[in-house]
Amino acid sequence: MFAKAGRGYDRAQVDAFLLEMNRTCAEKETAWEDKRRELETALAEAQEELKTKEAEFEARERELTEALEAKERECETLQASIGQRMLTADARAEEILAQAQREAAELVEKERCKAEQETARAVAEVRARCAVLGQAADLFAKRIGALSADLRKTETAIGDATEDLRRKTLGSMQ
Repeated sequence: MFAKAGRGYDRAQVDAFLLEMNRTCAEKETAWEDKRRELETALAEAQEELKTKEAEFEARERELTEALEAKERECETLQASIGQRMLTADARAEEILAQAQREAAELVEKERCKAEQETARAVAEVRARCAVLGQAADLFAKRIGALSADLRKTETAIGDATEDLRRKTLGSMQ
């Protein structure tokens, strides 16, 4: 891998190799950090979208509840003003109230189902993005591990070469 020079490896080649390894590691680390930030941003956006959808659902549910309460108050007022003379009108008002309640319940259920579907979709998307982020982190960890192993091998080779040089130097001095 390195050319022999004098009594060991060419120091300039070894230094250049180490510099290249450091540069490669730094580039890969920067790329993975950029990808991590991108995925975190996507996750934050998905969470924000989920919060928005939940707020919309809650607002719609409040509107429907207020509409239902308003209809109930309207019916109660109507019953109080008509009294006993308008039993037929009271019966009709009760029918209207029941219909309004059924429609409101149907509308609430429909909106709830819609919101649950949208929430489930958003959660699935967030989970998928999290899985991608996890896979990217695993790949990054494997690559860092491989680079660390290569670095340890290089350090061992340099240590062995240094020890050989030291022994040869001591041997030639004797």
